[in-house]
Amino acid sequence: MSTKSTPFGLAIASMVAFLGWLVFILMFALFWSNSYHLFQDIVILIASLGIVAVVIGLMWFVWGRNKWNWWTRE
Repeated sequence: MSTKSTPFGLAIASMVAFLGWLVFILMFALFWSNSYHLFQDIVILIASLGIVAVVIGLMWFVWGRNKWNWWTRE
């Protein structure tokens, strides 16, 4: 087992999360957005993108914190 940590898995997870978001937006636009106004559609688009960005950002933050351990550096 290697002790070298690479961000390859996180890069794959980030791409999968982004593709999942694109699929969600496409499905939303095709099936569920008929009863909403344009402003509500834009809010859902921005909110869902924000959620995906926070999840991806937290994944990378935890990896970076564990990799470089900023708070315990002497």
